[in-house]
Amino acid sequence: DTRFRGDRTMNVDTQRAIDRWAGVPICALLSLVGRLVPRRAPAKPPRNILIVLLSEMGSLVLAQPMFARLKERHPGAAVHILLLGKNREVVDMLGVVPRENVIAIDDGSLVAFARDSLSALKRLRATGIDVVIDCELFARISAIFSYLSGAAVRVGFHRHTQEGLYRGSLVNRPVMYNPYRHMSRQFLTLANAIESTSSPVGKDETDEGAAPDSPMLDFAPRE
Repeated sequence: DTRFRGDRTMNVDTQRAIDRWAGVPICALLSLVGRLVPRRAPAKPPRNILIVLLSEMGSLVLAQPMFARLKERHPGAAVHILLLGKNREVVDMLGVVPRENVIAIDDGSLVAFARDSLSALKRLRATGIDVVIDCELFARISAIFSYLSGAAVRVGFHRHTQEGLYRGSLVNRPVMYNPYRHMSRQFLTLANAIESTSSPVGKDETDEGAAPDSPMLDFAPRE
């Protein structure tokens, strides 16, 4: 089947087509449902925080300061991460969350992706996610995961008045994406948006000081 690569990963064009033709109506439908269903009051302080960072291996590295910020500001919260299975080893090496808090989805085929997605959502619902931080820029599937997780607080990038992909109103802590800011700083803005009161959320963020450094990995001698 030419739609799939030899490494059992769905072709990027196939993923984009699915995200466009299925993602747009699903986001619109869930946005309508979100307006009709009463909002759940957010837990204070949050007990379970989910990071959705599906596809970008490099972004996982740049997000390390964000994980550190979350641990600093929410020391009592358990941090979980949802990603694609092909990036699982990167997270395990970085050690930003306990291994048992990593939820990996197989994107080797559409059937495997659908199966693992349903399993992941069932697990998230059972865990009781209070806050979701959607770190994706150009995907609707992450916004769908965020909403269906059941979290009362859903942080993510939003186009506001800029050009960008339609992702409905599934994010209720919308952060404006700024292409002129370092990505690690934008991830910090997402973490800070949990408690931000500015409009748009995170508007009061500054770039004072040096860019946050990603810590060096500490490998065992044999590795």
